[in-house]
Amino acid sequence: MAESKFTPGPWVAEPHRDCGIFRIKAGEENIASLSFWVEANEDANAELIADAPRMLEVLRKVLTYAEPLLGWQHIDEAERAFGDANDLLEKHGG
Repeated sequence: MAESKFTPGPWVAEPHRDCGIFRIKAGEENIASLSFWVEANEDANAELIADAPRMLEVLRKVLTYAEPLLGWQHIDEAERAFGDANDLLEKHGG
């Protein structure tokens, strides 16, 4: 698998003041600053962006363990991968 070219996660979305600005951070490192013009979904959008590294990790698991040719020897890993995918979908309204 290709090596990722982004800052490793986990990332978190932190509100910056009460003015519709969020910072996406990896530890103390600022990944992005977001300013939203429409306030209705700003926190959900920031959280979705912050979950990008985790989503990539989950998708990699799904691709690895959902392959039917693998057989039953990886059933526990497959169940965890699908559980992780469902958690992210539930968190983001998918």
